[in-house]
Amino acid sequence: MKSEENELDILREGIDNIDLKIIELLANRFEIAGKIGNLKKNLDIDVVDTIRETALLEKLKTKASENGLRHDFVDLLWECILKESHYMQHNIVGEKD
Repeated sequence: MKSEENELDILREGIDNIDLKIIELLANRFEIAGKIGNLKKNLDIDVVDTIRETALLEKLKTKASENGLRHDFVDLLWECILKESHYMQHNIVGEKD
């Protein structure tokens, strides 16, 4: 029983480390999204690029399938990520979201 509890702790620590890395990667992504927002402002182009986002989601769904993840999960996750990117960029560009 003790060795299984130890294994559980080790596995949970591994998940905790991955979760921290996910946060760091998201922070990096949003930093880049902010730079893109500044460029969009300077170039006077729309924040939302539906064609690019659709292509990105298709690429991500393919990668998800290769790794045993559901498309619905990818849709939901990227909906949140893109919503935050749009929010940030709208604030930079000075548009209402």
